[in-house]
Amino acid sequence: AMTSYKNTHKLISFFGRVTYNYDEKYMFMASLRREGSSRFGNNHKWGLFPAVSAGWRISKESFMENFKALDDLKLRIGYGVTGNEVNDNLLSMYLLNYGGYAYINNKWTQGIAPYQNPNPDLKWEATVSTNIGVDFGFFNERISGTVEYYNTTTKDLLMTRALNESSGYSSQMVNMGKVRNRGVEVSLTGYPIRTRDMSWSVTVNWSKNKNEILALNGEMDENGKPKDNITSKWFIGKPISVYYDYMFDGIWQTGDDIAGSHMPTAKPGDIRLKDVVDDDKITPDDRVVIARDPSWIGSLSSTFKYKGIDLGIDLYMTHGGKRENRTLHFWDYGGGSFEGKMNGIKVDYWLPENPSTSYPRPSR
Repeated sequence: AMTSYKNTHKLISFFGRVTYNYDEKYMFMASLRREGSSRFGNNHKWGLFPAVSAGWRISKESFMENFKALDDLKLRIGYGVTGNEVNDNLLSMYLLNYGGYAYINNKWTQGIAPYQNPNPDLKWEATVSTNIGVDFGFFNERISGTVEYYNTTTKDLLMTRALNESSGYSSQMVNMGKVRNRGVEVSLTGYPIRTRDMSWSVTVNWSKNKNEILALNGEMDENGKPKDNITSKWFIGKPISVYYDYMFDGIWQTGDDIAGSHMPTAKPGDIRLKDVVDDDKITPDDRVVIARDPSWIGSLSSTFKYKGIDLGIDLYMTHGGKRENRTLHFWDYGGGSFEGKMNGIKVDYWLPENPSTSYPRPSR
């Protein structure tokens, strides 16, 4: 059978910018973008995205003349809004698709059924950013760096929302929620050696970011508080990337009062879960939110150059992040077969003669 397909996407942009620079001492820039996309609903095809920034090179002021070691000191601040476009052409429209067959007039006829629920209010996802930073350089730029604070909020996120299938649709593309990222970034570069033929540079970067969901779809629970989306693991006031699971509280040991505990069917060597709600039983309400992202990340890079020879070293580090060890999780707590190979990761299993408090008993 022959088929045909045609798809059209139109994006129209208008852009204006004003800049001012006085002797590289006082700097100012303002811009305005207006963009329209055929991918959005009839009510919100256009978005308006302003931006403004300013800089002050303090090192050029007369009162800084006595600071001979200082090469550059610049204070800058910025504010801007950017838009994100939906990634498909027809997500805001009412669509039909071929359905099942029916026997009509002595022949089988294929029908057409609704396929996608329209959303005429689908609009641009907007990110509002504010930042303030300081750039500096000392000793003929032998030491230079940047310190910056930022606060970024993304609202009207483009997301697929599950629908009650009794409506005839399973999902719909909508704008919902608000997420904030704020943090600090620090960069420092030094040249211990810098001559005509040889140089050695060292750069250290460090950053700390706090991610937080500020709002979801606006639904409230019976107590009037905003509802979390447990299925997607989205919790208001928490990072967007989390685990939602029970808390490890040790290993049940021989002699523990298991029958009178909140896990009466457990056996010695099983994992003991924490009764967070403190109701003498383990229920889904005992699950807790565990942040996955690191508390900070850093890097160290060093480059040595001698005439035409370069040697570079890069080190990256993170602190505070949590990751699921899927090998230990799914392969008999670490001693799994790995498709027939019985040797696995060596762990401190619980055994009657080895009452470990770190790993449960083997499953076989």
